Amino acid sequence: MTANRVHMKVSLNEKQITIPMGQKFDEIGREELIKTWEEVQLQDNINFIQDYETTRYSHYNPHNDYKIYYKFLFFSSGTYHDDFNILGYKDYELARTRQAFKKSFFKFDFYDSPIKSEQKIMFSSVMPANNCRKEQKLVIVSEDPVEYWAQMANLPPVPTPMPMYGVYVPEAILSTEQGRNENYYIQWLKNRDLFTGNTFYMSCKFYNAKDGRVIRMVTQPPIQPGTGILEPGPYSYEDWFFYQVILRVEDGPEPPRYRYTVHPFSSLNMMSGVVSVQTGTMVGDEIMFYEYISA
Repeated sequence: MTANRVHMKVSLNEKQITIPMGQKFDEIGREELIKTWEEVQLQDNINFIQDYETTRYSHYNPHNDYKIYYKFLFFSSGTYHDDFNILGYKDYELARTRQAFKKSFFKFDFYDSPIKSEQKIMFSSVMPANNCRKEQKLVIVSEDPVEYWAQMANLPPVPTPMPMYGVYVPEAILSTEQGRNENYYIQWLKNRDLFTGNTFYMSCKFYNAKDGRVIRMVTQPPIQPGTGILEPGPYSYEDWFFYQVILRVEDGPEPPRYRYTVHPFSSLNMMSGVVSVQTGTMVGDEIMFYEYISA
């Protein structure tokens, strides 16, 4: 073959002969390249092994009653009300936990930052609407005549009582007690390699199964100072939508306790590094959420 012809010029004065043949071998290094390619393909197609085991954090309450308190207010007729009737629910639907109400829920999203352009959602939790507390309310005859006359037929004539039943209100007292602990605990990773921080920023939305609306909530009533008039919004993202949630691990002679606390949040606190006083520890100091009103 022409490609294999080698021309050599030999002189009688030369004692060495140089053969002009290439010394490159294509197979050198191919095994290492194949191993590297295999590793890249495995990483692209198989997730890294990560430890997603979680630890359960309970709410730390300085009053030592192991409870956390929420209150939700909805807007109607120029003011806020702690009443599900504002959303179109009748008392008998709330008393009997009808499907439209049973399927409604509050959703809490936890972010790694309050700054909208930087934040990532880390996890979420859901609290069913029927996890709220009940309070006694009069039965309205025009709204629920069957219940009204059924109770009237069995009530003693003296003293003259009125028909009443338990109706859900948008307030929740969550604790370690069975049946009242949904959304009480926070589950977070044991292994902190993925996220080393212990502070999250909690926002809230209400999903209304009766009319399909999603109601975003803010953390303070948007009322103009000194006027009582509701501001039309939009509101400052960092100052209006978040509570600060801090995870804490308490070491001691006993096994460590995993707890969390909830604090009001503002951008001024973020810049100064100050943490507000804990909230949600008693009646009158609930974690408050108000329906967001846009212009």
